[in-house]
Amino acid sequence: MYFVILVILLCLLLQVRVFGKFEHNNKLLPENFSLNILSKKEQDTYFATLIHDLKTPAFAQIRTLKMLLDGSFGTLNPEQHQILKEILGSEKYMADIVSDILTAYKCDNSALRLNKQVFDISDTLNTIYESVKYLAQERNQTLQINYRCSSLDAYGDKLQLTRVMTNLISNAVKYGNPNSIITVDLTNTDGDISFTVKNYGADINKEKLKKIFDKFTGGMSHYNSASTGLGLYLSKKIIQMHGGQIYAKSSDGINEFGFQLNCRKFIKEKVTSAT
Repeated sequence: MYFVILVILLCLLLQVRVFGKFEHNNKLLPENFSLNILSKKEQDTYFATLIHDLKTPAFAQIRTLKMLLDGSFGTLNPEQHQILKEILGSEKYMADIVSDILTAYKCDNSALRLNKQVFDISDTLNTIYESVKYLAQERNQTLQINYRCSSLDAYGDKLQLTRVMTNLISNAVKYGNPNSIITVDLTNTDGDISFTVKNYGADINKEKLKKIFDKFTGGMSHYNSASTGLGLYLSKKIIQMHGGQIYAKSSDGINEFGFQLNCRKFIKEKVTSAT
């Protein structure tokens, strides 16, 4: 018990240190302060500072918790290990929220730059599978991935496309029926890539389906992060920046989300230049 209290106090200390700094900065601002009175450059600086102050405690706690779980400070008993794993999961969730907000801001202000490259999309998908399989197991779901590929090469920003695929798969798991199958299909025909995720769950009505990729969609209980409402919005923006299309379908208890990318020209040029 004392061990758990010590960990909680450590996490709180990190938060107080950073948010105390943020509160101090806020006190320097007038009471009627509004971002509207700032120039675009000043707004960007203020926002960047805010995000930095939010990221710092989250990542510091993640590093500390990983060290504790690795046994850097001594051997843990099973109960301690489980509690720390749950705390670590919460901290990673918070870090993801901050990352979503920052990426959305960059998208809205044309500040997001894609780092495009040729990469093995099957390796990326396998990594995503490893990260979400435990969530599926908790719901007694079977996560099935089907490859129909003439090539495993894709062209795009690996980090951002990983974000999209992770979001679509994890949503399908979260909102799919327990004891059901989640099907992921990846088709790559000479660079024409099609990615789809299907699950069995409650239908999404047509009106909500039309707005499901909107930012901060109100009352959207299906397939949009309850914390930010940015998950699917970001997915759409990222796919559009790659020149692709994203879609959502729902009928007869089957929900399907997916996207298409045409990487044929880029992969061909890359291979040609390499030879």
